[in-house]
Amino acid sequence: MTPAARHTCKGVPVDPFSAAQLADSVISILSKLATPVVRLIKGRLVRRKVRKIIERASSDFVAGHPETATAMAGSADAIAYELAQLRGGRPLGATRIAEHWAAAGYFGLEEATAYTEQFARELHDELLGIDGFRDMFQAGATITIAETIELIEAANERDRANARADDERDVAILYVEAASEYYKAALALLGKEKLKAMALECNAETRVAKARLQRDSLTLVKSKDLRERFAELVEDRYDDVEAACEAGSQAEAEAAVDALDQGRRDFSDFVTNYVRAI
Repeated sequence: MTPAARHTCKGVPVDPFSAAQLADSVISILSKLATPVVRLIKGRLVRRKVRKIIERASSDFVAGHPETATAMAGSADAIAYELAQLRGGRPLGATRIAEHWAAAGYFGLEEATAYTEQFARELHDELLGIDGFRDMFQAGATITIAETIELIEAANERDRANARADDERDVAILYVEAASEYYKAALALLGKEKLKAMALECNAETRVAKARLQRDSLTLVKSKDLRERFAELVEDRYDDVEAACEAGSQAEAEAAVDALDQGRRDFSDFVTNYVRAI
């Protein structure tokens, strides 16, 4: 049975809608809430104007769309909720009203949305005729623009921070790769493969150069500890390997390579913690 059929008697429609009763209910519900609109209607004159506008707007809407009479009659809570959410610069919403109409079975959600959006627009336009509401929306429009700018700037700053964090991780990865190349070069030196060692050393130096060519100055500053630890645990120990290999002492060379391997591992642990902290 359709909602309209539920309110008929021997084929004669019974209109349960009372615009005055609806307006009274909406104002009563609103008065118990705490939002800018509620504070606005605490003034007797404004409250009386708002009540009359709700009565007139709902009455006119039902007159143009009689099929919405029953749905409108039971919408005081939903209308009050939408009015309570009003903020300067933002139009009156219709979502809660449409959902109420659809949930009650008066209309499908799409049809209910079409009806309630039209009603909300008409009621909103009427409310703008009240001085207090008009002032609130004019002031609110400026606030909304400022809020939007702040949101854009905050989003841009987040993007910059995320990009900087990505850069820091990239730098850390380059140093880890360079440490691995230096260790491979040390093993090559230990095996008397000087040409291979030179190629691997070149690979390591290339990665270090890329890490140090970051254009973002803040990334360079924040990666200072990374550079210092790399120099201490990897570069200096690779120099020790080269010196030991040139001196011709196999035992010293092996010890130097072992020290470099340990330094590489320690550096890898340091980088893991460094990246987690980014």
